[in-house]
Amino acid sequence: MVLGFLRSKSNKLKKLLEDDMLNDAQKMLDEDDSLTSDLFMYFKSNSETLKANAIYLLTKNYLKNNKDISELFSPLKAFLSQKSEVLVLNSLISLKLITDVYPEVYENFNSEVSHINKTFVNLDIRNYTGNLIKKYGKFKEYNLSENQKKLQKHVKQLMKSSKQESLFGRLMEIGSSLFFVLPEKLEITEEMLEESISKEDLQFNVFTIETLKSGKIKELDPLNIVYQLSKLPTLTKGQVDDTMPQTLDLMGCSKNMIVRSMVLNTVYEISQTYPDVLYNHLSGLELYAEQYGGNDPVFKAILKEIAKLYNLDKSPLSKLL
Repeated sequence: MVLGFLRSKSNKLKKLLEDDMLNDAQKMLDEDDSLTSDLFMYFKSNSETLKANAIYLLTKNYLKNNKDISELFSPLKAFLSQKSEVLVLNSLISLKLITDVYPEVYENFNSEVSHINKTFVNLDIRNYTGNLIKKYGKFKEYNLSENQKKLQKHVKQLMKSSKQESLFGRLMEIGSSLFFVLPEKLEITEEMLEESISKEDLQFNVFTIETLKSGKIKELDPLNIVYQLSKLPTLTKGQVDDTMPQTLDLMGCSKNMIVRSMVLNTVYEISQTYPDVLYNHLSGLELYAEQYGGNDPVFKAILKEIAKLYNLDKSPLSKLL
């Protein structure tokens, strides 16, 4: 009977990890620490998602309970050496959590992080490698051509002069980090550019409304999503209200940092014009706060705009004001 109960808990934990339901999986671990042994077993799985989520939850568990974090070094180094973006990303997130508490640990992973920074173009991954190297390591200097040096200089000037600090400055910072990527990883053809944004995708408001309401916006590449969201504040109040559930869902569920930042900035613009619309969709904002903590300055600015007209005391969002 006991064996069957334990097997049932193990199966439930595995299913939660496979479905990326990390909050529920975390609660199970908090209630039964013996389930950490299952997480180690998942390292042998063929599922990249299962392994990626297992290392992330183990890292949080070890840090929370003051366990010997060095026990995770071997699998962490192995995962950082893989080609799987989901595995590398979760491993980098885990490494960041560890170095926030034990900065000296970074030296053990310096070569892996540097190699990732030279070979991956994924923006979420580059965000973590860039921050880790800036804080604990050193960027390798390359012999740039005169044209490359001029371009790098212009990029840095744009970063300093930009008034759009929250989004544009971040985009430029990530873009400039591509100077450190190996050239063969950045082969871009005309066909690739045409595939990223087609004329069919660049229609006006009707496309934005239907794309958001149908949920198809999640299927677009990040650049396309940014373009479509930039048009949202130009819609009528009724149109904004119709698309707000899907917009907030994208803000809370997207794994792409650039997309989340763009949605935040878009929602902030809307909060200045239609705070009543956002008040009617507080659940979407509460979901975002639950997943990401709600400490982002733009997110807090959104809440302040709503609070100018409405009392948020009955909402968990009130503690962020």
